[in-house]
Amino acid sequence: MCPLCEEAPETANHLFCHCNFFWPILQKWCSLWDIYLIIPESISELIKVWVHSIPPTLHAAVWNLSLFSFLWSCWLFRNEIVFNGIKWDSAQLFDLCILRLAWWCKGIWPVSSITVNDLASCPLSFKFLNCSSAKQSKIAWKPPSKGEVKFNTDGAVNGSFGEAGIGGCMRNEWSRCLVIFSKSVGVVDSTTAEILAIKEAISIFRISRWATKYKLQIETDNKLVVEWFTNLHSIPSVFKQLILSCLELCKDLEWQFSHIPRECNSCADSLAKRGIHRLVDYCEVWQDP
Repeated sequence: MCPLCEEAPETANHLFCHCNFFWPILQKWCSLWDIYLIIPESISELIKVWVHSIPPTLHAAVWNLSLFSFLWSCWLFRNEIVFNGIKWDSAQLFDLCILRLAWWCKGIWPVSSITVNDLASCPLSFKFLNCSSAKQSKIAWKPPSKGEVKFNTDGAVNGSFGEAGIGGCMRNEWSRCLVIFSKSVGVVDSTTAEILAIKEAISIFRISRWATKYKLQIETDNKLVVEWFTNLHSIPSVFKQLILSCLELCKDLEWQFSHIPRECNSCADSLAKRGIHRLVDYCEVWQDP
């Protein structure tokens, strides 16, 4: 008999398609994407239905991978219950499915700017995952238009949560560097470091002599953070106060947030990594040409 529901003989089709313990978890994942799945008769039918139910906002490869993350996580959890006597916990299993999918995605698409921590803490961030080939041609950094300055920012963390640094570089239309900064921000997660780098850039620009003459462009290689700054309803509650404080600093400024590929953000990335171990904050300002 099924070791979970004890209502039917244990088969793969029962376990993954009909068991009242596992099926609701799969439906919970589908509900994130506004998709409803009718219970299939077998695993093979489930796979067929799944591959034809791709959400319009999600890459097909991620969607298909998520099913196997669910199946594998459920099987391992079932084994833990049967052989090690652990207790059933649907919330824990759901989190394990998401975390396993996050690591698989980063293994397949390592060049994506979305971190494992972002994916695990906010499942909707999967729709921003860059699933293009790592062999794609590099896109060159572009200077801002006349009357604008561009501030590239980045955060760096030892691991997904640990000692962190932030850095940024502001340049004008001739690609001339006007301001650079690099500093430690203590122990935080990678997403918080990204947002703190943006906040530092806004603070520096706001008190600079360029604030009254130029429009500010901020570029970061974290596509999810850009989405949060441009769509307040998408901000997770854990980051909302910090992002709102950044937007408050933008009051009375002309500004714009945009995403940039990681390979084009090397200057800010280098400054952020150096900031991790800084004992003294570093900031340098140059004169106008």
